[in-house]
Amino acid sequence: MNFLKLVGLRLPAFFLAGALTLFISPEHSESAQRNGFSIEDPLIPLEEILGGGPPRDGIHSIDSTKFILA
Repeated sequence: MNFLKLVGLRLPAFFLAGALTLFISPEHSESAQRNGFSIEDPLIPLEEILGGGPPRDGIHSIDSTKFILA
């Protein structure tokens, strides 16, 4: 098969798959989500909930621990 013909067949399929993925993505779901949690019937209005603490990946792992004598 000719390279251009092969690319011509796969390229529209690639874009169609990408468009369907974006269309079906959970980002556009109808239930409210905040920080990865689904909030369907909150007791507190969402605009009153404030973020706090370190950001994601804000706490570093303890890879090279240094001990001192007490």
